[in-house]
Amino acid sequence: MIIKNEEVKKILIIKFRALGDILLSVPAMRAVKESYPGARLSVLVNRHGEEILEGLSFIDEVLVFDKTIGYPVSRDLDLILNVMDNKYDLVIDMYGNLRSALLAFLSGAKYRVGLSSRSRNLFYNIVVAGSPGIIYNPEVWLRVASAAGVSGAGGRPSILLGREEESYISAFMMEEGLIAGKFVVLNPFASAVTREWPRANYVELAMLLVKSGLAAVIVWGPGQEKEARAIKAACGKDVIIAPQTGIKQLGWLLKKSAVVVTGTTFIQHLAVAVGANVVSIFGATDSRAWVDPAYEKQTVLQAKLDCMPCEKVKCQDLRCMDQISVLKVDSALRKYINRA
Repeated sequence: MIIKNEEVKKILIIKFRALGDILLSVPAMRAVKESYPGARLSVLVNRHGEEILEGLSFIDEVLVFDKTIGYPVSRDLDLILNVMDNKYDLVIDMYGNLRSALLAFLSGAKYRVGLSSRSRNLFYNIVVAGSPGIIYNPEVWLRVASAAGVSGAGGRPSILLGREEESYISAFMMEEGLIAGKFVVLNPFASAVTREWPRANYVELAMLLVKSGLAAVIVWGPGQEKEARAIKAACGKDVIIAPQTGIKQLGWLLKKSAVVVTGTTFIQHLAVAVGANVVSIFGATDSRAWVDPAYEKQTVLQAKLDCMPCEKVKCQDLRCMDQISVLKVDSALRKYINRA
């Protein structure tokens, strides 16, 4: 099906899922607006996703689906009715599960675009074949957008950081005696054990940093504060724990650091989006899907084993992480320290 641009006045992009996935879809969203500058662009995300998209000039409206409110049936019905009432001309599904595909179909939009899947192809009238190989995740969604008549690369994932959030981080830095570009952010947490470098290694790395005169700041997210404080306690009093932060406050902290050390998590993607130096430690995950090959301020550390990348979220044998030594990570991050 060929899309007639003049018929497209209202566009909906559906992007459920985790924060990192939403952030990595921003280039495709930007490209959609650039190709349809006269159309109203709405984006539907899960709760907290709006914090990533807030303030981006190319998005006209952010819709939030909060799964924690109300009863499942009535909540889903309200969502469907809201989308139907908006009478979109073009719906682009950048998630691709049953809920998003069905929502695209029920929207009544003349043009419905989504990735090929045997169980969901019937819901779209423009079906996009998946990539034959592993490609950087934002390129996947640019491929989907291109099927909707979109051209352009879309640029790097980005987020608009506010001045109020900067003031919050500046006050924290002043209180702790931190100087921009002179401290290292450590993120010991990830969504799966196969994405976490051993926490004992973070303790050893933090102590190395402090011993050499650098400040180390441990960051944490919802439900992780107790574990973060336990890591700090193991490191000693000279290691700093970050305050509670929202997404944009965290963005400022990463931006002001000398380098961020992390596994493959939302924090890795946020660090790249704000232009920070990053040392990314990969285990079972294929780095080709999650690392921008054009971003020159990121160092990827990954062991070479026959079983990798396995993409497992659980494993009894974590050699993939154990083989990345503290000294190797320390050496990688020193490159950025020495450039400052």
